[in-house]
Amino acid sequence: MPSRLNWSLEEENLLKTLKEVENFSSWKKIAQILNDRFLDSSRSGKQCRDRYINYVRFGSECPKIKGWTIEEDRALFEKFQEYGSKWVLISSEMAGRSENNLKNRFYGAMRKIMRKIVKV
Repeated sequence: MPSRLNWSLEEENLLKTLKEVENFSSWKKIAQILNDRFLDSSRSGKQCRDRYINYVRFGSECPKIKGWTIEEDRALFEKFQEYGSKWVLISSEMAGRSENNLKNRFYGAMRKIMRKIVKV
C-alpha cells in the first residue's frame, strides 16, 4: 500500500539525482530504489512522478508557497485562450510554475468568478 507520509528532504534529493543525474526513465524503477533505500517508505511510481513534476524539478526556483500576481493571472488567462488546457505548453512559458499549479490556479479562479456571477 502506498505511503501517505510526507516526503523527506533525503527522499526528494535521491529522486532528483535518480531522474536528472542517473537519467532513470522508469518511475517504477525509481520507486523501487527509493523504497529499498528508505525502509519506512513505500512510494509508487506514480507518487514519484507526481512529486518530481510538481515539486522537485523546480528546486529553488519554485518556493513551496509563491503568491500569484495580477500579471501572472492575466498571462495565465491569455495563454489559456491561446493554447486551451495544454498545461505543459503554458508552463513552458511561465517559469517556476508546474502544470498542476497552473491548472489548479486557473480552475480555482474560474470558480471564484462563477460564484460572483451567480450571486448577482
